[in-house]
Amino acid sequence: MVQLKNVLMRQFTENSCDNVKIERGGKMQKVTLQGKVGNKGYAEGEAIVVRKSFGFWGTVDQHEGVITDRFNEARGKSFIGKILVVPSTKGSSANWVMLRLCGRLNTNPKAIISGKGDPLIVGASIENGTPYMYDFDKDPIIEIETGDYVKMNAEDGVIEVEKR
Repeated sequence: MVQLKNVLMRQFTENSCDNVKIERGGKMQKVTLQGKVGNKGYAEGEAIVVRKSFGFWGTVDQHEGVITDRFNEARGKSFIGKILVVPSTKGSSANWVMLRLCGRLNTNPKAIISGKGDPLIVGASIENGTPYMYDFDKDPIIEIETGDYVKMNAEDGVIEVEKR
């Protein structure tokens, strides 16, 4: 039994991340991600995670800030005042138009985190004043879950995630 414990502890130590803190009882408390900045700013709030490539054209009610895509697990959820986390964005310049419209209607997300960058989302984020980060050292879709509390410092390219 002691040998098994030693093997498991060694594997945990070799595979652990310096930026993950573990509370007593094994609960993860905080994760830190480092990424590129598309638009500077600071935002914090609850995360809403979309696990598939996301587009703002035809999949969002811009007047309500609600995801309407019937194939999306976040269908019916609002991203107003939340940190939107996506693996990537899909679509064309219509994404920029629809995200910009959300900004004009004050129904846009508080910030956007994307695994892959998109120059059109950068443009709309700048115009909306929405912090935007992408291309992280760890996959945000794996590290962040809907309901986690996210602190995004898009001045320094750092995101802190408090697990909920």
